[in-house]
Amino acid sequence: MEMLSETDIFSALTPADKKEVKSLVVFEQIGSTNDYLIENKIGSPGFHVCLAESQTQGKGRRGGRCWDSPPGGIYLSVTSQCSRVALLPRLGLTAAVEVAETLQSLGANHVGVKWPNDICRFDKDSVSKLGGVLSECAAGSCVVGVGLNYARPEGPEHDDYAWTNLEQVMTKPPGRNSLAAATAAALMRTFRSLQSTGKSDLARRYARFDLLKGRRIRARTGTGTVIHGIAAGITRDAELRISSECGVQLCRADEVSIRW
Repeated sequence: MEMLSETDIFSALTPADKKEVKSLVVFEQIGSTNDYLIENKIGSPGFHVCLAESQTQGKGRRGGRCWDSPPGGIYLSVTSQCSRVALLPRLGLTAAVEVAETLQSLGANHVGVKWPNDICRFDKDSVSKLGGVLSECAAGSCVVGVGLNYARPEGPEHDDYAWTNLEQVMTKPPGRNSLAAATAAALMRTFRSLQSTGKSDLARRYARFDLLKGRRIRARTGTGTVIHGIAAGITRDAELRISSECGVQLCRADEVSIRW
């Protein structure tokens, strides 16, 4: 398996992206690529990119839990100054859609997004996880991280569906360095689009990948309230719309967990 290389990843970026990337580092193993950028690069101008062959303290969206991040994946984070911190609720979902679009452009089939941050493979009978996104803000900057199962064997997940790898959605996956560069570029586009247009056209773009729409789901809030209903897309603010007996209810990504 191709090992991640700082030189090869940087070389695969476009000239325009190269000008904006102020640092790009690859670790064989690290606690968390997000944490590295928060501790070392927050507040610095330009884009900073951190990748790792494996993580020992990979984080999930709701915290308090370390996610398995063994060799065979691509673990990548990008940080940038962000004057519009109010955009954080949209950052993670926008990044997930950008990455899904990137995978599709590289030849991936049956790729979808489970609100708010899971990138999945789907067919008519099942859904399996390809990767996930985690966004965080600190000191006027934001960090968005992506974990993708590149060559990790299929198997059970900690969540309510199995995980899979890119070989299941691509006839011939690109090299890991090429994919890492394409993913970093997708995250940089995420920052640019939100900074320039704010709410942009996220709802329309997400609709192409929406794995929840029309499904009966259960949303549990941080206070323990449970909402049962049918997923009905998202708002311009990236809130999930749930059609329930009490009418349409809106849920923010930082407030609920979703089961189907």
